[in-house]
Amino acid sequence: MTDATTGSRRLWTVVTPMPAPVLTALARQAEDAGFTGIFAPQVLGPPFVPLAAAAAVTERILLASGIAIAAARSPFETAMAAIDLDRISGGRFVLGLGASVHAWSSGIFGAPPHRPVAHLRETVAAVRHIVRGAHRGLEPFEGEWYRADFEQLQPTAPPLREEIPIWIAALRAPLVRLAAAVADGVMGHPMWSVEWAVEHMQPEFLAALEQAGRRRRDVEVNLWFWAAPGTDRKAAIDDARPTMAFYGGIAQYEPFFAAHGFADVARRLQQGSVPATSRASRTSCRTRWSRPSSRSANRRRCARGSRRPSPLRIPSVSCRRPTGSRPRRCSATRWQSPRASAAERATGTSVPTRSSHARAGA
Repeated sequence: MTDATTGSRRLWTVVTPMPAPVLTALARQAEDAGFTGIFAPQVLGPPFVPLAAAAAVTERILLASGIAIAAARSPFETAMAAIDLDRISGGRFVLGLGASVHAWSSGIFGAPPHRPVAHLRETVAAVRHIVRGAHRGLEPFEGEWYRADFEQLQPTAPPLREEIPIWIAALRAPLVRLAAAVADGVMGHPMWSVEWAVEHMQPEFLAALEQAGRRRRDVEVNLWFWAAPGTDRKAAIDDARPTMAFYGGIAQYEPFFAAHGFADVARRLQQGSVPATSRASRTSCRTRWSRPSSRSANRRRCARGSRRPSPLRIPSVSCRRPTGSRPRRCSATRWQSPRASAAERATGTSVPTRSSHARAGA
């Protein structure tokens, strides 16, 4: 197999936080098997921790955040993490950045309102500014969302590399074009089909390269399509339902589903992602809080009620979805119907723990 730039197909794998003996064994195994690189995703915690562990027990394999959510931290912290990981790994780190979606970046990480594509462009510029200049003394950075004067920053130790590769994760054309214009690589969303990649995103990518005066060899293209291998087509489709339903339930992904003819399905999934019991509970709480009497008691009662998990119903899938401010995961890596058969309860329906949740929504 060959690719468009080197003549040989380069393969990557994924690690997530796990006990050190398992993580380090997987990293060594990937390197020994000839893999090009290892990605670590960000769902909640930063992706840099498992990559540092992998770096300590490997010598050749590349290590990349796949992805780090740009709005989850200051560009300065992202730049310092990149410098540290590049040093630990001996110059093998790739900083993969993504915009994620507002439900994640703002609703969970608390980022202020922002325009995802413009914010990501600014983050790339800020990170490069810091990596290239922190050891010499930094000029102020004045962006729309990130501003720093660096007046009290003492020059740091020189980075191992002043040019650490930055790859951008993309779902649709805006971020594909941004990656072609300013990044060292683009990572296609795992939901991409071959048709979507070749017939829809490739023309956008090539046009943006030309507009930016860049060549194809200047930008790495890394595509990692999800697959559900097996001889039973129906079973494979059923295995894929929970993951696809998760994305369909997020409003920012609706245009992607609409482009594939599933706009109505996406809208139904969005309606189902907020259980009726939760909506009724919030309405009831707002009604009670509008009365001047017993407001503190009502707040306590509403807070207790909002933490009760409610069932989320989506086509052919049922899981327990946390609704309150203290969320719990759906049983580790499986979402399973409470009325599943004995065989289904025994095997479950795997939901890839790679994070899915953190990928770009633009």
